[in-house]
Amino acid sequence: MAHSQGNRSAHEAETGRDLGGGCSSDEALDEGLLHAASHSLDRPLPGLASLESPLETAPRPVGPADSHLSAAPETGASFPDIGTASFPVRRSAPRRLRAFQTGPRIPVLDTTVYPFSAICSLTITAGGDIYSGTGWFISPRTIVTAGHNLFVRSLNPSINGWVQNIRVSPGRNGVSMEPFNFVNVDRRAFICADGWINTGDPSQDYGVIHVPPMFPQVGAFGFSAFPDAGLTGLLAHISGYPANKPAGTQWIDSKPLGRPTPTQLLYNIDTSAGQSGAPIYTVLNGQPIAVGIHTNGVPDTNFGVRINPMVHRNLLTWR
Repeated sequence: MAHSQGNRSAHEAETGRDLGGGCSSDEALDEGLLHAASHSLDRPLPGLASLESPLETAPRPVGPADSHLSAAPETGASFPDIGTASFPVRRSAPRRLRAFQTGPRIPVLDTTVYPFSAICSLTITAGGDIYSGTGWFISPRTIVTAGHNLFVRSLNPSINGWVQNIRVSPGRNGVSMEPFNFVNVDRRAFICADGWINTGDPSQDYGVIHVPPMFPQVGAFGFSAFPDAGLTGLLAHISGYPANKPAGTQWIDSKPLGRPTPTQLLYNIDTSAGQSGAPIYTVLNGQPIAVGIHTNGVPDTNFGVRINPMVHRNLLTWR
């Protein structure tokens, strides 16, 4: 039987308290049964017919009818992915991010449509510098992302450790368009897997951000631990905020997954820096279900953390 590892929030790490995880659903998860998040959408999903083959139809652009949506102050140009600060000390992991050019990412023109509304642009402050990343809601208060977006593993003491601040912008759609507004959170809101904090284990490169429940209209992803056979060849989508595209714009690409390892997903879905933490998801019966968390890649493949039974239990605990 698999066991949950220990995991820490920033506050718990400072006070010496450890967050225990675990549940009694090992047998069901090992059989690959679907356990979607209870906060997955309870309303129809506009545009999901195109998501089954997402390159066929682009969502409508934001227009004058959306002019009532609030916009926050401009956050500036695209910023580098914060993973560049951690990867040099990850001896057993890839040393650089990889952007595949084998298929065209397309822009998400209307980020107010679910599930794109539940994907967040993260503007991260660490060591006095500004970086970027991506996250996604699994409940009204919980956002999943890459662990390296929350805790930097660096030989540089000025940046090593918990990041200072993250500006969370659900469904961001350009430099100054934040249709659901934004929230700033500090390290007291972060939880990260101990395996990432202690050793930089790439299979544990994940965590969550807790925010006030001020975005109920954006929706949330379901998530599931699929068996190997259910993942190999599965059409999957990654949508996030790449740093090599216009600032604050969301882009999506879709391709079949390769054969997974016990802890990671492998794929050649087109991504780039800035999309670290984005959901790797499929669509089942009209519902987007996350099966992994995009983290990085090497020259011949991209990869992310697989939502296996242990990761699934931790996300349920943190949700």
